Amino acid sequence: MTASDDALLLADPSALEAALARTLASARYRVDIRSEALDPRLYAGESVVSACKRFMLGTSRARLRILLGDTQTAARGHRLVELGRHLSSYCEFRVLAERDAPCPGELIMVDETALLWRDDARAPVAYEQHSPRATRLQRRRFDDLWHAGRPASELRALHFG
Repeated sequence: MTASDDALLLADPSALEAALARTLASARYRVDIRSEALDPRLYAGESVVSACKRFMLGTSRARLRILLGDTQTAARGHRLVELGRHLSSYCEFRVLAERDAPCPGELIMVDETALLWRDDARAPVAYEQHSPRATRLQRRRFDDLWHAGRPASELRALHFG
């Protein structure tokens, strides 16, 4: 993605985590995340996991969709994955189709109003934008990737009697 004039630069990881927690806290019905492997430095922090939990339990309409490139890394004791397993009625994981992988950046969309992204998941620099138009455009791209991907059955909770 290219930063527009109204995108706010988030220059360090703590600013990105704070912006993500704040943006997630504003979510009403839909959060979509595209990530290579759910970097635990960003997605496993207490503020982010708590905001996701409050969002999912806040309304029966809440939906959290997480689209991953690498489920093996994300599956290793990740707090957000564990939360998604426990609240599976609200959270769904999918894996990018091979033709679309890898996805080096991160993209988070909240409702029809806000985007957070970084072009390289290893980079400390990210952007935040509150734009319904830009969010709708990115959501259409996300939806195409989502439908081309497969369910991440390896991230489902296993229940044994």
